Amino acid sequence: MHLTRTAFQIHRLLSYVAFAQMLAWIGGGVVFSLIPFDSVVKGGAVVEKPTPRLPGEWRESLSATMPRVGEVSKLETFAGPHGTAFRVRGDSGQAFVPADGSPWRAPDSAGVARWARALYRGGGELSRVSRIERARPLVGIVQEAGERRDLWRANFSDRLHTRFYFDGPSGEFLMVRNDAWVLYDFFFRLHVMDYAGGEDFNNLLLRAFAVLSLAFAISGAVLTYSAARRALLASRRGRSSAGPTTHKDRSL
Repeated sequence: MHLTRTAFQIHRLLSYVAFAQMLAWIGGGVVFSLIPFDSVVKGGAVVEKPTPRLPGEWRESLSATMPRVGEVSKLETFAGPHGTAFRVRGDSGQAFVPADGSPWRAPDSAGVARWARALYRGGGELSRVSRIERARPLVGIVQEAGERRDLWRANFSDRLHTRFYFDGPSGEFLMVRNDAWVLYDFFFRLHVMDYAGGEDFNNLLLRAFAVLSLAFAISGAVLTYSAARRALLASRRGRSSAGPTTHKDRSL
């Protein structure tokens, strides 16, 4: 009896936690299955991601305009508001070099606005371009630009409030976000129980919940066994108390 009472208390307590998380899992499953991922969540239907296009004599242009950044550790190409450029990283910093050999021009709001309109394929209009230090959290736990800092953000007036993010110093296109992405990411963080980065599938909270779920299942098994045992004993006592039955012959 004491074991049954303890199992019941544990089971009832854990049921509240289990129900809340299972509700989040079920809700997330509905969201994941109903919202198209590539075209809507990832914004594939409203953005044409740029592809860097190098001119034929880019090597000569790069050699002639190579900045002084010390020993070069990384050279990357990207498409920006003024065309294809190089990001040159060295032990003393980084610099940007246009692939056509022209002087580097830092992006401004007008250039980012033209760049955003050129990439946009949706049905809305560009409503605002702003340079921000960091994207603010949404729905409490969603960081739609991650840990990136110094960004250009272009807002569009479509039904999902599409937002383009560009690198602040270079104007390189980074990502597209919208309200569907925020909803998807919110439930994904609830699903993996990682409310910070949203990418840790083996975090401490998830492992702790796995242990609690096992305790919930074991306590439920104890209660089920106890209930079945009581029902079996009651059935046996009922048959014993009834005694043998007799049939009287009521012949005329």
